[in-house]
Amino acid sequence: MDASSPYVNERACQYKTNDKARALRVAFKKLFHEAVRRPFDDRSAAWARDKQEDLLRAILQFTFNHLLALEPVASSERARVLKAALTAIGDRPEDVLTVGDLCRITKASERTLHYAFTEHFGIPPAHYTKVRRLNGARNDLCREPPMKVSDAANNWGFWHLGQFAKDYEGLFEELPSDTLRRRHGFVLDSDLRF
Repeated sequence: MDASSPYVNERACQYKTNDKARALRVAFKKLFHEAVRRPFDDRSAAWARDKQEDLLRAILQFTFNHLLALEPVASSERARVLKAALTAIGDRPEDVLTVGDLCRITKASERTLHYAFTEHFGIPPAHYTKVRRLNGARNDLCREPPMKVSDAANNWGFWHLGQFAKDYEGLFEELPSDTLRRRHGFVLDSDLRF
């Protein structure tokens, strides 16, 4: 059977569809697991709205990917979008701005926003905002008077402390508690041995 066979093309399309379906199932599973772990508080409604937007964006991306293949945006437009996004992030440093929020603020598509950030910083906007918030939490841990790790994490929009510690360690190569201990030189409750 040669590569131009209709059967081969049909199989290739089937694999692509299966990959998209698998990725969508993973996105749903992640969302539902996160929803179960999420404590009910005042921020739950905003979190739920953001997750609904993320889910809708994923569905649209997987379903209509061929429609999103628009011609490239001019670099001046990406520069405008980047400047507007960075201004919004700078104006509200402790807010958790989602990609959807940044798209609305900059009046740009997700694709344009993504290109603007990857062209300038080499990372997508969601990663940029997370790194910025992690740095904010680190700065809080290094300030006087000492702050609890959970307070620093919550101040910067990190609600799952285990994930926060993992992300923090991935970026700074030390746990947040180690930063606190090293910076302020005191013994934490977790250091006590009985």
